[in-house]
Amino acid sequence: MITTQKALAKHGHVFAHHKKIGYVSTCPTNIGTGMQISVRLCLPSLSLNDIAIIARKHNLEVRSKEEQQQTVGSSKNNEKRLVHQVSNQQHWGLSEYDIYAVVTRGVQALLAAEDQVLFPSHTPGF
Repeated sequence: MITTQKALAKHGHVFAHHKKIGYVSTCPTNIGTGMQISVRLCLPSLSLNDIAIIARKHNLEVRSKEEQQQTVGSSKNNEKRLVHQVSNQQHWGLSEYDIYAVVTRGVQALLAAEDQVLFPSHTPGF
């Protein structure tokens, strides 16, 4: 640790330190509640681009991956589906309620967009 501090000081850097709370030892993006809410969704009717646009608008990040679909009571598990993990981007400066509200509104927007593709004449209830 001392060696690292000396190397940093040589280049004009120091560890972040506060008199009362000590050294800051976390990623700055996680300061705040540090809470992250994740929701897994299947949105087969939306393109990855549509999902990304809606997510960005609602300050969400999306990680998509293909998963094996498992059907209860069936020996056929060969179908794959794209599953999207949606979570809040911002952890800094938001309360738990604010994070919950951001994720909820974003998920509602994604589900409403999926409904609009599946049922074009249907008005979403959100």
